[in-house]
Amino acid sequence: MRMPTAGWRLWLLLAIPPVLVYANSLHNPFHYDDAHSIVDNEHIRDLSNIPQYFIDPTLFASEPRYAMYRPLLLTSVALNHALGEYEVAGYHVFAILLHIGCVLLVHDIALRLLGEGGRRSALAAALIFGLHPIASEPVNYISSRSELLVALLLFASLSAFLRRRAQGGLSLAGANGTLGMVFGGYGAALLSKATAVALPAVILVYALLFHRDMVRRDSKLYGGMALLSGLYLWMIIGQFHKATVGSPVRGYDEQLWSQVKALLLYLRLLLFPTGLSVDHQFLISDSLIDPFAFASTLLLGTTLVVCWRAGIRGRRLPLFLVLWFLVSLAPASLVPLNVLVNEHRLYIPLAAFAIALGWGLERIGPRGIGLAAVAGRLLSYGCMTSARNLVWGSVERLWMDAADKAPLMARPHFFLAEHHVTKGRPELAVAAYRRGLSSDSTFADGYVRLGELYTGLADMEQAETALQKARDLEPQRGELWGHLGAHYRDRALSQGDEEISAQWWQRSLSAYERAALLKPGDQALLNNLGTTYQVVGRFEEALAAHERALQIDPGNAETLLNLGNDHWYLGNPGQARLIFERAVSAAPDYAAAWFSLALMRQETGDNAGAAHAYTRAVQLNPQYTAAVEERLRSLAPGARDE
Repeated sequence: MRMPTAGWRLWLLLAIPPVLVYANSLHNPFHYDDAHSIVDNEHIRDLSNIPQYFIDPTLFASEPRYAMYRPLLLTSVALNHALGEYEVAGYHVFAILLHIGCVLLVHDIALRLLGEGGRRSALAAALIFGLHPIASEPVNYISSRSELLVALLLFASLSAFLRRRAQGGLSLAGANGTLGMVFGGYGAALLSKATAVALPAVILVYALLFHRDMVRRDSKLYGGMALLSGLYLWMIIGQFHKATVGSPVRGYDEQLWSQVKALLLYLRLLLFPTGLSVDHQFLISDSLIDPFAFASTLLLGTTLVVCWRAGIRGRRLPLFLVLWFLVSLAPASLVPLNVLVNEHRLYIPLAAFAIALGWGLERIGPRGIGLAAVAGRLLSYGCMTSARNLVWGSVERLWMDAADKAPLMARPHFFLAEHHVTKGRPELAVAAYRRGLSSDSTFADGYVRLGELYTGLADMEQAETALQKARDLEPQRGELWGHLGAHYRDRALSQGDEEISAQWWQRSLSAYERAALLKPGDQALLNNLGTTYQVVGRFEEALAAHERALQIDPGNAETLLNLGNDHWYLGNPGQARLIFERAVSAAPDYAAAWFSLALMRQETGDNAGAAHAYTRAVQLNPQYTAAVEERLRSLAPGARDE
C-alpha cells in the first residue's frame, strides 16, 4: 500500500511547535565540551581543512587526546563557523532545524509502521518526539549536534527502507534508487557518530518480524551495510581497540550491570521527564545483587516476554519498538564510556518510545479521551522543555542545577569550580573542588587544580598538601612530580632566608629528577630540571638536561636560551653566543633571547651588535629598559649611537 506524501500544511503543523518551544534557546552559551571541540578548535576556522577531517580524527578538537572520527559533524561545525564565527544563535538555529527534520522523519516512519489507520497516532508520535523534554539536551548542547545529525541520517535511511517495503513489499535488491538512499543515509550517519552502527540491526529486526520470507532476497542490502560497517570500523580501529580492549574506563562486569540498571533511569525519564540534569546521580553496579540492577533486569525480561507473546499473537509492532529502543541504546551501553548515563543517548530511542506512546494514547477509551490525553502530554512536555532551556541559558545555572540534583557526583562540582575561576571567584572555586573531591577522592588532576588555586590564594601549605595527594594517587605520572617541583620552586623563590631557600630548591630538584625519569620525553620537564640544576650550581648536569630537551625539539627557542646560559655559566661565552643567535633566529620576537644575545655580544667585544640586540629586547619587552640602559652606558659612545 502506497502512503500519500505529506503536504506542507502537515509539515508546518509538525514544525511550528518545536520552533515555539525552543525559541528561548537561541542565545544559550557554549558549554563544557564545546570549549575543545568548537571554541578553541582552530581546525574549524578554515574550510580548506574539510578534506582532512575525513583522514585525521585529531582535528576533531583542540587537543589530540579528544580525537574522534566524526568528519561530517566537523564539516557542519566548520560551515557554521564560516557563516557566523562564534555567534551562538547560528549554531542553535542549525540544531533546531536538525531536530525538526527528525520530527518529520519520525512522523513518516510512524505512518509506515502504523498504516493508514494510524494517522492520528503518527501525528501524536511526531509531536511527542518534537516536544519531549529529553530532547532538550541534544538541542541545547551544541557539541551534542552529533546526536541530532546521526539521528536525522539514520531516520532517513530507515524511512527509505520502510518506503520500499510499503510499495508492494518487493525486495530491495531490485530498487537501486532506494538502496542508494538507505546506504547513503547509513554511510553519512557513520561519518557523524559511531552509534550509527545500530541501524543494520534495527533493519534486520524489522525484516525478521514483518518480512522474514524476504530476508534472503535482500542480500544486497545486508551485504552493503556490512561492508560499510566494516570500512568504518577499519577507520576507527585504533580508537575502538583502546575503548574496548586496550584501556577501557571500567570493567565489563561494571559496565554491563550499570547499563542494565540505567534502563530504569531511562524509562523513568521518558515516562516522567522531571529532574532532568546534565549529570544524574548514578553509581556503578557490578553484579545482579544490586537491587536496582535486579529490578531493571526483571523489568527488561518481563517486557520482552510480554512483547514476544504479543508478537506470537500477531501484535509484532510492540516487540519491534522495544527491540528498536534497546538496539539503539546498545552501542553506548556496551562500550565503556567516561560518563555512565547521558540524556542525549535517549534521542534516537526516543523515536521508538514516541511511536509506542502515540499509538497507546490513541487507544485510551473513546476517541475524545485519547485526544485529551495526547494534548495534555504535549502541553506539559512543551512547558517542561521551555523551562529546561532556561537552565541551559547559563553555565553557572546548568552546573548548580546538576550539583543540587546530584550532590554525590563529582563532575558538576568540578565544572562549577572552573566557572567560578573564570568569574574571578577563587574561594568559591576551592570550595567546589573540595566538594567534588569528597565524592571522587581518586581524581588526581582535581587535586592538582586545587593546589593551583591554593597557590593563587597564597596558601602554600594547603597547596602542597593537595599536590602531594595527587602525587600519592598516581606516583608513576611524571607530570604530577613536575607540579610538585614547580611548587617547591615557588616556595624557594619566596624565601628571604638563603638556607631555607636552598632546602626548597633541593626538594624542587628531587621532584624534577623524578618527573624526568618517569617522563623522559617531556621537553618542558627537562627544561625545568635543567634550570633547577643551574640554580644549585650543577652546570654540567644542567647542560646534559637541556641537550636532551633540545633533541626532542631542536628549534625550541626556550631550550636554546637555557642551553646558551649553561655554556655561559661554564665559561664558554663564544659557544653561548652562537646558541643565542640560533634562539633569536628560531623566535625573532623572544625578548629574553635578544637580551642574552646582547650580553654575549658585549662579552665577546661586539659592542655594535650588543647595542642592536639590547634595543631589540626593549622594543619587544619594555621591562628590560632599566637593565638595558645600565648596560648601554658601559658601551663606547660610537656603539651606543649605532
